[in-house]
Amino acid sequence: MTASNVIFLLFVVLATGFFALNVQRLVAYMRLGRPDDRSDRPLRRLGNLFGIAVGQSKILREPVAGVMHALIFWGFMVLTVGTIEFILQGIFPRFSLGFLPTPVFRLYSISQDVFGVLVLAAIGFAFYR
Repeated sequence: MTASNVIFLLFVVLATGFFALNVQRLVAYMRLGRPDDRSDRPLRRLGNLFGIAVGQSKILREPVAGVMHALIFWGFMVLTVGTIEFILQGIFPRFSLGFLPTPVFRLYSISQDVFGVLVLAAIGFAFYR
């Protein structure tokens, strides 16, 4: 490992520590509420997860603002994969998602560019609004 990789790893560890402290604080706030059984209706809850959270079905009721918001959300979901790859390359310089089958890796690479542009456009439109 080179010195720059060690420094980068140090920053990743520090950032992860700050993230963990913040998660701990947020969990403490959530525990202030009443307990609720969230293990009931697992199929319905799973459907809601994909339909409402991932699919953004509620926000898409607003035709213009909904599409803008959904593009930002989906874009950052896709770009997060690239960010994780980038962080891992900072720690392990030879790491790459190039081990994926060629068509999948090409789709991944193209999706990073396409969603980067879409997110920038959606954020620009949000500022305009």
